[in-house]
Amino acid sequence: MKSRLILNSPWRGTGNRSYWEFSGADDRALRDALARLDAFRTPDSDDRWTAALVLYYADQMYGGAPAGAWTIHGAIPLAELLPDSLADVRDDLLSRFRDDPLLELFRERLG
Repeated sequence: MKSRLILNSPWRGTGNRSYWEFSGADDRALRDALARLDAFRTPDSDDRWTAALVLYYADQMYGGAPAGAWTIHGAIPLAELLPDSLADVRDDLLSRFRDDPLLELFRERLG
């Protein structure tokens, strides 16, 4: 199976996001980690201010409904759950969502 993860950080500028595509063992590792983050799920995947992480499966990558979305609160826990094989994704998550001066404001806004 293949999947695509979008990392939204709109407070860093209009359209600021990154895309990661996964397959094989990396895809399974990502899905396993995201499955442990149910407390951070959000139904509003279209609101990039609310949905910091959005997952699409292969058949939904370009135009379909997302498989799931998670708030900014799930970004650092996801980084902590990812295996070393996904260190680049972990680094992107940490650089986007940790130590950002505006992050606390958005954490308060998103509850």
